Amino acid sequence: MWIDPLVKWRTADPSPGFVELLAGQPETALSLFTEAGDLVGQGDALVALGRQDEAVERFEQATPEGDLKVECGLSQALVLQGEASAAVLRLEKLLVAYPGNAVVLHHLTGALLETADQARNLTRDEEHVITSQTQFEVCAGVARRAAETAVDDNHRAGVEALTAELTTGSRWTWSSQPAVLGYSLLGGLVGLGLVGIGGSMGNIVLVVLGAILGAIVIYLAVMSFRRQAWQIRAVRAAPLVWRHGLR
Repeated sequence: MWIDPLVKWRTADPSPGFVELLAGQPETALSLFTEAGDLVGQGDALVALGRQDEAVERFEQATPEGDLKVECGLSQALVLQGEASAAVLRLEKLLVAYPGNAVVLHHLTGALLETADQARNLTRDEEHVITSQTQFEVCAGVARRAAETAVDDNHRAGVEALTAELTTGSRWTWSSQPAVLGYSLLGGLVGLGLVGIGGSMGNIVLVVLGAILGAIVIYLAVMSFRRQAWQIRAVRAAPLVWRHGLR
């Protein structure tokens, strides 16, 4: 989880409910927040208890819209519901109202990184893997924006790791190097053979045909087996995927 729900509370006076939440007692915190009529606090306690649907209800009931604590809490609940991109939209709007606010930037960067996680496929080893061009483009957009919004070391490290994955994944390589070499050699031999025959016969058409045919075979071999690294990794990881991201 890339969002720390307690960040937004550290800028306010500590309430009994927050103290219990910080101490890892969400049930007690929920009771105290309920007694105080604090809907945002109730939402955070419910998030900690894994009751995301109820948490979203509390955050939506809290007013006014645009309140920092309300919007940050709602964004976290949306992330936990698998709607990180929706959380990003709300937080980008909130950042306009609170420019440069460290709490908003923390939640926005966290929601961005969660968007990248939810976009990618997840293997049984809990590893996120890019398996489509759409996933690659979403992650690239996240990396660019999160690099601008990251305000803590954990998020910066996450952005660096995502950027490194994209850089490595964008490199071109061969899905089967022996096949490329074999077909290229075949194309070269066929082309050279026809050029040689045409030359010995004085047939310029055959010489040109041989050169063109050889070049076409080599080109097709290169293009047929040329892949970006993320595509090769996606094929290898396919049997291990248990949760699919974007198509």
